[in-house]
Amino acid sequence: MDSPGPLTLALVTARLAGTTGLLDIGGAAEYFAARETLKRWPAAFVLPAKDTAAPNPFAEGAIDQQVIARYGVILAVRNLRDATGAAAMADLATLRQALWTKLLGWVPADGFSPCTYGGGRLLELDEAAQVLWWVDEFDTEFHVRVI
Repeated sequence: MDSPGPLTLALVTARLAGTTGLLDIGGAAEYFAARETLKRWPAAFVLPAKDTAAPNPFAEGAIDQQVIARYGVILAVRNLRDATGAAAMADLATLRQALWTKLLGWVPADGFSPCTYGGGRLLELDEAAQVLWWVDEFDTEFHVRVI
């Protein structure tokens, strides 16, 4: 097999280490635990989002497919200084800019293309916990080859 293999999200988590403003960074397990017990704000969690593969052009034996690997970075923002949520939104904008600075154009490993922006959206506004959950998604491409 002549391909880099699936995207390892630990590479993304390591890339985000030291991002200004983030107090906690984790993966899927930490995200699900954080929904109940997160104590350090703001935080980011890296999760797989989707892999999309182009059709294989060969009939038998050989495989050569381009794969778009999409991953999400979920941000948890909490700002108790402002009941209107405006301060949390300002914090979110600052954190998103920091994410984009770290991830846009970054090449995760040999055989991958530079990361591009795939979109972002509000996941949840938890009024009880006063937490805003947002996800930004990023794409990188690689080839799967078996010839």
